[in-house]
Amino acid sequence: MRYMQTQFGNINTQLTDIRTSQNAVEERLAMLDNRVKDLTSANYQNENDIREIQDDMNKLRDAQFDLAERTERLVKSSNLILFGIPEDQHAVRLAKEVLNAILPQHELHIRDHRVGQQSAGNTKPRPMRIHLNNQNDVFKALLNCRRLKDVPRLSKISVSRDLTKSQQDERRLNYEQDKNSQQRPQKRVHSGDTIDEPRAKIGRFENVNMEI
Repeated sequence: MRYMQTQFGNINTQLTDIRTSQNAVEERLAMLDNRVKDLTSANYQNENDIREIQDDMNKLRDAQFDLAERTERLVKSSNLILFGIPEDQHAVRLAKEVLNAILPQHELHIRDHRVGQQSAGNTKPRPMRIHLNNQNDVFKALLNCRRLKDVPRLSKISVSRDLTKSQQDERRLNYEQDKNSQQRPQKRVHSGDTIDEPRAKIGRFENVNMEI
């Protein structure tokens, strides 16, 4: 319990720091925006000054995007995504079986929280998001995903971290690059982490990078 409290405290501290930075960026953007408007309304002729201010604003907007990305990654860092859970009355029970296999003695309250909008005519179930207690539990669960292949009713379920849109795009790009390199006569050499598919298949677990 003390460990969980420490984890939540650390996350809240990081979120508070990010929000403080976001507020500072927004205030600076508003000030520069007003400055540009004042210069424009006064028919200010020095285009270099206006261009420099606009460049600063673009940099601040980039920083704003980065802070939003960090916030989203931090919020998602304690989540798991389950693929292949049917959207029916047995969904929660099946999700509990998955969690019991990959994270024994979890004591989590599981609800059927789906990711994305349900589209007409699409019979494929939407992914289910499960919130764990901390990032360490996510890491343990992903390491144990190989156990699912030994349980017939769970063998078609796959598990992934909860990724932001930016992380998904980056993973998809890396996968395509790796796929193309394997089709070339000369093998491409990777340094560091293994490049995985957009989501882990059964019998494998992700190469997990727990950094936010």
